[in-house]
Amino acid sequence: MEIKNCKRCGKMYSYLTGIPICDQCKQKDEDDFQKVKKYIYEHRGASMKEISDDCEVSVEKITRF
Repeated sequence: MEIKNCKRCGKMYSYLTGIPICDQCKQKDEDDFQKVKKYIYEHRGASMKEISDDCEVSVEKITRF
C-alpha cells in the first residue's frame, strides 16, 4: 500500500490498485453513473447533451462510462 494524492481532488489516500482517485471521488463517479443509467433508461433516444444537462454530468464523464 502506498500513499498518493487523488488525481481529482488532491486529497491524500491509501492507494492499492486501480484508478488513482480517492474513495470519495470513486463514490461520486458511481453516483453519477447510476444517475445517467437511470436517465437513459427513462429517456431512450436522449442526446448526449440532454443527458449531460439534465443529469449535471459532463459529456466527457458520460463518454468514459
